[in-house]
Amino acid sequence: MKPENVERITCDTLASLIEKATPVQIVDIRNDKDYGSSDKKIPGAQRATFDNLDEVMEKLDKEIEVVTYCT
Repeated sequence: MKPENVERITCDTLASLIEKATPVQIVDIRNDKDYGSSDKKIPGAQRATFDNLDEVMEKLDKEIEVVTYCT
């Protein structure tokens, strides 16, 4: 994906999408340390690291928007 095709959204926008049950695939790409030490995780989010990000992205539905997040 080219950078010009990537749109940044706010936490509030993502919360609104989730609240409205808008189909969206969420991928948590925080590093292991940040992920492990956080008590804040989005239910249903896929977990990916930079080592397996390509593999995780290949398994996602190409027709549904993807949101990635990290710290």
